[in-house]
Amino acid sequence: MSKLAVETLEIGVYYKRVRKERGYTLADVAKSSDYLDKSQLSRFESGENMLSADRFLAAINGLNMTVTEFFCFEVN
Repeated sequence: MSKLAVETLEIGVYYKRVRKERGYTLADVAKSSDYLDKSQLSRFESGENMLSADRFLAAINGLNMTVTEFFCFEVN
């Protein structure tokens, strides 16, 4: 697996953990933005695809978080 694939998987897995810990479903996040859909988010969380910068920011915003809060969040 390439380094980029590992990094994509890791950020996607981290995103999923934060999303679940905060009590959001994929549908909740997808509804928060016209730029996102559930299947796209699911592929990101499983490491199949990376989100563009604007979609990644929209996904973080869909968790009602800032970028700083997202990257500093402690997942149990």
